Amino acid sequence: MLRAGIFVTLIGFASAVLYFADIHFRLLAWADDMQPAFGFIVGAAGLAALGIGYAVGKRKNTEAPQAAAPLPQAPQN
Repeated sequence: MLRAGIFVTLIGFASAVLYFADIHFRLLAWADDMQPAFGFIVGAAGLAALGIGYAVGKRKNTEAPQAAAPLPQAPQN
């Protein structure tokens, strides 16, 4: 989810900025009439996906792992 969020963020914000240079991505050529607002919305959606992906990943990492049974120890003399 993080990679998709990065991709969507970059495409969205780049398409909004490139609109002012009269350049567009072929992927978003159909949305030229809605630029630059559409690009900023897509970029914000990508940032939201990044935040959600980060939060889910962090929650998975903080869950307590299952405790393993203690290893038997050798008798001490």
